[in-house]
Amino acid sequence: MSDLLPEQLPPQRKPAFYPAKGGDGADVRITCTPPLAQVTQIARESTSVKFAVLLETTSPSLISEDDPQLCVYHNHKGHYDWSELALKPTRNYEDVLLVGQPSHLDVLRYWFEGELKGVPKESRSISFTIKFQMATEKGWQWVKESTGIADGELHYQGQQFQHDAQHDLKHFFAGLSPDIQIKNERPETDNTLLYSLTSPVGPAKAQDSGWSHHQIGKASQLSRWFSLVRLWSPWLAPRQGKTSLKLDKDGILVSFLRTDGMHVVCLAISGVQDVTTAFFNDEDGNLIIKGRNDREEAGTSRVLIAAAESFEVANAAVMYHARKVIADNGSVAAQKEIDALTEEKVRPEWLEEWYDGLSYVSVMYKTRWHPYYLLLT
Repeated sequence: MSDLLPEQLPPQRKPAFYPAKGGDGADVRITCTPPLAQVTQIARESTSVKFAVLLETTSPSLISEDDPQLCVYHNHKGHYDWSELALKPTRNYEDVLLVGQPSHLDVLRYWFEGELKGVPKESRSISFTIKFQMATEKGWQWVKESTGIADGELHYQGQQFQHDAQHDLKHFFAGLSPDIQIKNERPETDNTLLYSLTSPVGPAKAQDSGWSHHQIGKASQLSRWFSLVRLWSPWLAPRQGKTSLKLDKDGILVSFLRTDGMHVVCLAISGVQDVTTAFFNDEDGNLIIKGRNDREEAGTSRVLIAAAESFEVANAAVMYHARKVIADNGSVAAQKEIDALTEEKVRPEWLEEWYDGLSYVSVMYKTRWHPYYLLLT
């Protein structure tokens, strides 16, 4: 019963305008693009990043005769070399539609813009934050100190990454087990690297299934990770994190966002020849294949890994190829269900109920779980 989701009250909704307290009680809200507290990927052909920042305040009396000042504080030149990018006031965004703005408050809005030129060495990731000054005599204030919003990150996609066979799996994982057989596959998506992994699983003995653990390794240049884990047989749930992989339950799909802007998606395939495959991790954050074999002869765990410039493309690559794997090897459970549905004893209303249930699960997944990945990136 511990796997059941507890009943929870929905979170209390905040008002449309929810400012933070700046210096001397000034109500201030900062909206920035690229956003703070998130990761933004910069395409490899881009040579600069444009910033647009909106400062809103409900305390106009605390602003001096001069307009507020803003700047972006970043480590574009080096990991420990921080510098400022002064932003200039602009009217280019005054026609932007602001959704959910309060009508009962007198809000002053100031738009600023600036351009961060150049590409950092080795196309690494950089961090940035915003600091602002409401009035000259009040000094500068940091957004993180006044609002609690964490730094934003820019991931520059590397020019050195070429989509060819020279990048084996060791480019993305360190500590790969020698027992895992790796094969380069031809993906159905463009600009994608696709790998097929197989590992042996011992036979079942009497009532006990055969088990095996094989280490894929630790994801290199890890910035964020996302996973779908199995709560219990019919339910999946999202997990996400930073820096180190930590799964509290068996994972079915695990995705990594690298600091070079690449996405690596790992999919565990189950149901082929009575072998169930999932992921878990050790204390060091290594991704490990867990295989369970219910046959009395040796079996094989199957995993697909794709690398691409976006999660959608990498995810599509493993899903498309998984269909081929299932079709080529056959899924006993799926075939039994198909045979049961085509029997003469099956009534039409049973089929209708089955399809309604499938539609319900599909809608629940799209509306409840998919947005969690958007928060990750």
